[in-house]
Amino acid sequence: MVKNHAAFQDLKHIAIDVASTQHTNAQNSAYETWVTEFSPRGISISGQYVGLEDRLTRTHDKLGMNVMADPPEPWLVLGVKAKMLAWELEEGYRYHETRTGDIASEKPIDLSNDAIAALGYWIVDRYGITDKHTTLPAPTRTEHAY
Repeated sequence: MVKNHAAFQDLKHIAIDVASTQHTNAQNSAYETWVTEFSPRGISISGQYVGLEDRLTRTHDKLGMNVMADPPEPWLVLGVKAKMLAWELEEGYRYHETRTGDIASEKPIDLSNDAIAALGYWIVDRYGITDKHTTLPAPTRTEHAY
């Protein structure tokens, strides 16, 4: 499915849920299957556990404007085909409620949120848990500076 998508030629990196490393019976995990398929094409794959609250916080951070750009621009622009992600951003998360209808907890129910979870994993993979994370390349200097 991914290889048949029109954007496949532009794919450079895949961020995937750490649960993809789990094995079912004697089969390869999804992670191993994707690495086998995409690594020879130069597409890197990473997976890590990112908790619900961290995914939500980082996604919320990136829904604003990038004021460092000149002129300021949105961090995230949805394509017209991202209908499920748009729905999840507007309506997807539900909260536990008390009998009177009040919200019982600020932590949402982690259910029916696959698109926004995938976005959260990608944002954390790309930008880190905090904005102090750098995406600068590693230094190339091998000798000591002194």
